[in-house]
Amino acid sequence: MRIVTLRLPAADLSRHMGAMREWLDRHRYEPARFACDKDGDAVVVSVEFPNKQEGEAFAKDFEGRALRRQPRFRS
Repeated sequence: MRIVTLRLPAADLSRHMGAMREWLDRHRYEPARFACDKDGDAVVVSVEFPNKQEGEAFAKDFEGRALRRQPRFRS
């Protein structure tokens, strides 16, 4: 899994979200998870992809950071 994080201006969020949706549809990628968190005048968007190639392509085109998903340990 690959998680991509983007920091976007809150005022332009709908425009960015539309561009991401178009890109995902065009490439036929379906994220495993999508989350948004407010951070001042920005929104931090996290998109989790099921494989490395999809996440890296998304990060490249949207100038995001691709992070390898950290494993969850159970105690």
